[in-house]
Amino acid sequence: MFRQLLIPLLLLTLSACRSTRSVTSDTPTPITASKGTTVAAEQAAAYKARVLSAAQRTGCLTAKVRFQLTGNAVGSMTDITVSGTLRMKRDDVVQLSLRALGIEVGRLEFSPQDVLLIDRMGKRYVRAKYGDVAFLRQAGLDFHAVQALFWNEIFLPGTQNAEAALPHFDVETAKNQTLLRAEGAGRLAYTFHTQTSNARVARVEVQPQPTGSAAQGSFVWTYDKFGQVAGSLFPAQMACSVTLGSKQAGFNLALSHFDTEDGWDAHTSVSSKYKEQNANALFRQILGM
Repeated sequence: MFRQLLIPLLLLTLSACRSTRSVTSDTPTPITASKGTTVAAEQAAAYKARVLSAAQRTGCLTAKVRFQLTGNAVGSMTDITVSGTLRMKRDDVVQLSLRALGIEVGRLEFSPQDVLLIDRMGKRYVRAKYGDVAFLRQAGLDFHAVQALFWNEIFLPGTQNAEAALPHFDVETAKNQTLLRAEGAGRLAYTFHTQTSNARVARVEVQPQPTGSAAQGSFVWTYDKFGQVAGSLFPAQMACSVTLGSKQAGFNLALSHFDTEDGWDAHTSVSSKYKEQNANALFRQILGM
């Protein structure tokens, strides 16, 4: 289960990290977003304000989760589905607890200071600062970027929140969607597809800027089944898909039983009986890199 628990972290971090090896294929398939019509500055500013006002306002959100892991990133992995709980406190923690047969088997916890992964069955854990994990550091991903993915918000690594990120984006219209595009550190392009009717983020794409004839990877995070949660629209379905060469992995999150209660421990204490694992060594082992 520890390997399965690590996959969400790997997907989130690899989403913006170019592979250290050149990936070639007969038919490169990089992520491509529909080219839209550039919006005038005044209209763009007005739409960005709509995107900001459409964001979820509650400071705490919890939900029951059906977590489905898919792909072949780790050996001959087959689809795995478990239940769990997603708990979030804005600017404090994103906590994903996975359960099997009613027992917590693993926990993934993002905080502003570090990332914590706990394997309850194997009594092991990994705790690492974002800058101490090589591919997190290379991707420029921090807590604020990871938090925004789970909160269904605009982000750009290096900014603190959606309001700070929005000025960096250009705005284009494409059919019934409005696209927000920006270039981040490391020549990475970020494209957010929003539903023009309600200014909600429906799809996130991250890809390297063109650096050669071959695609270097792809990342897509999508949102679906929006409903009212705490007075704002929020997705009941999230899906993440990552391709690195021949390796593919992804996960689906089906959310239900939303609540805004905050009577839970935001940060997990690790028992002295658990053995700490080296993050970089473990990630290299899992990825075969």
